[in-house]
Amino acid sequence: MAPFAGVVSKVGGEVGERSGASSGDGAFITLISEERQLRLAVNEADIGKVKPDQEVSFTVAAYPERNFSGRVKSIYPQGSTVSNVQVFDVLVDFADPEGLIRPGMTATASIVVAKRENVLVVPQVALSYASSYLREGRAGLLGPGRREFRGGGGSEGGSPAGGERQLVLVLEGDKPVPRRVRTGLSDRQYVEVLEGLSAGEKVVIGSATAGRQAASPGATGGSRTTQQRQAPLPGVPGAPGGRMQR
Repeated sequence: MAPFAGVVSKVGGEVGERSGASSGDGAFITLISEERQLRLAVNEADIGKVKPDQEVSFTVAAYPERNFSGRVKSIYPQGSTVSNVQVFDVLVDFADPEGLIRPGMTATASIVVAKRENVLVVPQVALSYASSYLREGRAGLLGPGRREFRGGGGSEGGSPAGGERQLVLVLEGDKPVPRRVRTGLSDRQYVEVLEGLSAGEKVVIGSATAGRQAASPGATGGSRTTQQRQAPLPGVPGAPGGRMQR
């Protein structure tokens, strides 16, 4: 028997029987080690972003309002096919001093693949709204003498300095003016702005009434942390699925 502490989860026999004489897998005693691990199934499209020691946050159905954290320990070299999607197992170590997590629980997890702090950000919806606003040709409402942008709100690809060129609508007086910005990381709620905006400038995020735009209080800078998280596994709502093991 391996020299480690644990909890006996199964005894495959009765008093007087020889070890291995029971049916099934032949194991006489099954032990659960004290080491906690989470096994994630990560899509092959995202596995290249996953590295050992990256931060992981996850929740379980038993405690939906509580976030648990851990770190990537290892990545399995061999993939498997699940629902016609190639996935790779990723093992995550985590601490559970209260003993809340039980073996076999299903988890919803996110892996932080990039992180920046004290950055300038705008709401993701500001980019989406600018794209639809300009695509519909409503930029003509900006007034005479202003350039009209049509269909230019999408990504233009990476620039030499990194990031993508996109468009936002900036309020100058009471007028929404298209402006190109270079974006960086996104947590699907906010997008990092590398250049093109200054902290405090107002960006349009939607229309409150006809002819008037709803504006964000301003590009936010300072204490916000922007994180790039691994994309969810296709076919599994919310995030990559995972199963607890110890």
